[in-house]
Amino acid sequence: MKSNKDLNELVAKSKFDINTPEAEEHICIYIQGEEKKICIGTFGNFSVISGKAKSRKTFVSSAIASCLLTNSTRINFTGSMTDEKYKILFIDTEQGIRDSKRVYKRIMQMSNLPDDQNPANFEYYRLRPYSPSERVEILQHIVSVTKNLAVVIIDGIKDLIQSINDEKEATACATLLMKLTENYNIHIITVIHHNKTDNFIRGHLGTELMNKAETVIDVEKNDSSKNISVIKPQMMRDMEFEPFSIFIDEKGFPQIQEHNYKEKAEDGTHISKLDRIKNIPIETQYSTILNPIFEKQDKLFYTLLRQKLFKQLKDSGQGMSDKYVAELLKHYVDNKIILKENNSYILNEQNVLQTEIDYTTN
Repeated sequence: MKSNKDLNELVAKSKFDINTPEAEEHICIYIQGEEKKICIGTFGNFSVISGKAKSRKTFVSSAIASCLLTNSTRINFTGSMTDEKYKILFIDTEQGIRDSKRVYKRIMQMSNLPDDQNPANFEYYRLRPYSPSERVEILQHIVSVTKNLAVVIIDGIKDLIQSINDEKEATACATLLMKLTENYNIHIITVIHHNKTDNFIRGHLGTELMNKAETVIDVEKNDSSKNISVIKPQMMRDMEFEPFSIFIDEKGFPQIQEHNYKEKAEDGTHISKLDRIKNIPIETQYSTILNPIFEKQDKLFYTLLRQKLFKQLKDSGQGMSDKYVAELLKHYVDNKIILKENNSYILNEQNVLQTEIDYTTN
C-alpha cells in the first residue's frame, strides 16, 4: 500500500493541464506512399511485427534496423533519426551466439558498414541466458542509461514474461512498453509469433500488444511460393500501406519482390488479390461478401458501406488495403451489383440471377 503522501504525489503528477506543452511528433519509421508518408512508428509509441515461425520476421526487423542505422530505405521502410536521438538498440532474446553474429553481420552489411566493428549508434544485446524477470530488469537499465536513444527493437517480446496467456503478465508487459516509450520518448519495435493454427498473435500478450500498439505489421509466407514473404498491415493508426512481397537474395538480404502481393494464375501470369475476388463466381460473392453486409441494413451510406466491405473481406480471409476496397466497391457499383439511390447504396439482389459478368472488361 502506498502512503497518502505518495498517492498525493502521483495524483498531482497525473493531473492533466490542457496548457501542458507537447513535444512535436516525430515519425522515425515510415513508408513512402503515393501522396504522403505513411507512419509506421513515432517517438513515444511502440509497434509490433508478427508472423508465424520462419516467416522471415527477423529479416524484416534486420532491414528496419539497417534503415534506422543509416537514415535510408530498406524494403520500403525508411528511417528518420534526429541529431539528438539516433541510437539504435537490438535486443535479442532467442538466438545463440552463432545466429546472433549472423543477424549482426547482416544488419552491418545491409548498411554498407564493416561487419567486424561496433558502430557508435548501434548496440546489440543477447538476453537468451537470463530469466524473464532478469531480461526485464536488464532492458529497463539499458534504456535508462543509453544516451541519445531513439529506437529499441525487441526480437522475442514473449521472452520477457513466463506465460503469454497470463493476463496479469500480458498487461504488465504492455504497460512496461508504454512506460518506457513515454518516459524516454523513444520508439520500441516488438517481434512476436502468430498461433500455429491461425493468423492471430499469440495469447493474452498478443491481444494486449494489438490493443496498445501504434502499428501492427504481419509477415506471412506466400501460399504460392514459399521463397516469398508478404508484408502487410494488420492494424494502423495512420492510413494503411500497400502490402508488398520480399525474397531473400544470394547474399542473405531481404529484397523487394518484383511482382508484389500477387498470386500466379494457372498460366503463370500474376493476378492481384482484387482480380482474384472478381474472378470468384458471382453467387459466391453474394453469399460470402455482400449478403452479410446488407443483412441488417438494406441501405447504407458510402463511408459505412466501405467500412463494412473492408471488415467483411478481412473476416472472410480476403482482406486487402483500403485503396483496393474502394476499387472493388466502384466495380460493384459500375456493374450494378450495388445500386446507388440518392445518397445511399442498396444491394441488387436480382443481379445474382442474371448472366455472369464479364470481368475482363473492367
